[in-house]
Amino acid sequence: MFRDFVPEKKGVWRGSVFVPDIGQTFSGTITTLDDRRMEGKGCLTGRIMCKSQIWTKVN
Repeated sequence: MFRDFVPEKKGVWRGSVFVPDIGQTFSGTITTLDDRRMEGKGCLTGRIMCKSQIWTKVN
C-alpha cells in the first residue's frame, strides 16, 4: 500500500510503502518508465535491501 507520495522530479514520486503481510513500512518510489509501465520500489532505511516490481497497464 503506497502512502504520502509526493513528486520528487519528473516521473518520480517518493513516499512510504506499507506491506500488510509483514506489518512493516518502508521508504519507496514510483517511477514511470513509459506510457504503459511503472516501477514500484521499496527499500529499508538508507535505500539498501530494495525490492521492486514493474507494472504494465492492460487495456
